[in-house]
Amino acid sequence: MTKTTEQLMEELTTLRSEYKKLGDKVLRKYNQWEKSAKSDNQSKVGSIEWLVNNPDTPAQYEGMKDWMVKNLGGEYNGVNASGYYQHINQQAFNFTLGYGDGRNGEYDETIKKFVNLVLPFLKPRQDNLVVFNYATGQHSGIKQIAWDVKKEVWTTFETCHSRDSNFNTWESLDDALDYAWKISLSIDD
Repeated sequence: MTKTTEQLMEELTTLRSEYKKLGDKVLRKYNQWEKSAKSDNQSKVGSIEWLVNNPDTPAQYEGMKDWMVKNLGGEYNGVNASGYYQHINQQAFNFTLGYGDGRNGEYDETIKKFVNLVLPFLKPRQDNLVVFNYATGQHSGIKQIAWDVKKEVWTTFETCHSRDSNFNTWESLDDALDYAWKISLSIDD
């Protein structure tokens, strides 16, 4: 026997109600789990090694922000956490450059301090590069400063349409930062 449109609508309404109740139950259970996991992770959040290598873990994001305040004077004081690399399960970081406002020596010092603190714990991508992103302006894309773990040199490059290009090699982080600032300050967008 074929069901009428009214009968189908009644069944659909019942199923929607059950679905909503189940969704609410799942959300409550997830919130309980997250609260418990954050509590479990509280003893770990002071470790920069744990923070950079557990990017999608409860309490990590808040812990990363707290670590930046304690060790760098605050988030965006030259460096900020910016998502994560799923393929190596690691926090991604951006350098903050001036967007045409002039070079900020305080940011340079924060960046260098940060790199020295975290570089030993960062894993390279498949191309042997430990990458830090930096933006040069609103429309000009993302550029990178990277440590090449095999060659033991700093590299600058840009990524456009998922392809890396315009590679330059530098002997020191200072040289790579000089280049990054030069590029950043030359772009007016």
